[in-house]
Amino acid sequence: MKTKTEELRRERVEQWKASGLRAEEFAASIGVNPRTLKNWKWLLGAEEARKRRAAEASKPAFLELVASRTIKGKSSLLRFSEQSELPAVGAATLELILKTGHRVNVPTQFDASALRRLVDVLEAR
Repeated sequence: MKTKTEELRRERVEQWKASGLRAEEFAASIGVNPRTLKNWKWLLGAEEARKRRAAEASKPAFLELVASRTIKGKSSLLRFSEQSELPAVGAATLELILKTGHRVNVPTQFDASALRRLVDVLEAR
């Protein structure tokens, strides 16, 4: 829960950003030390960065896992999480869509450690 002081600081920093004034000029207009104003801005930025890191950490490593197969020239997509077994018809593959946007297609019979190494390399870029 934010205090009134935190809200006032955020409001002042937003006003400063919108004003286009230098810190010294804006700080003088509201009666605070320019270093105080700059510190408020830094603290708010640090808070936002912490929230972004927490949000990133809570995201799944894989955005979506889809099983696909081709039947008589038509592509069919099935949600892997909703399908306990892939149909026997056609060559089945799993498509992984990573946070980085990379797409990896692997056969349903794959080496998990090799896939993990590949995903680690792709996500590191």
